[in-house]
Amino acid sequence: MATIRYKKLRPGKLIAYLDVYSYTGEGNSKRNYEFLMIYVDKDYLEASSHIS
Repeated sequence: MATIRYKKLRPGKLIAYLDVYSYTGEGNSKRNYEFLMIYVDKDYLEASSHIS
């Protein structure tokens, strides 16, 4: 399972990353992060949450 998340860099700036969970054969899970090098403004996230 993968989720796109955002990390705050400085006021008003964020970077997107994938938060990936992998399940092993023994029932354990492993968590990895992969930064996408996509930078967004906080205003962008607020505006996109209002789109239907």
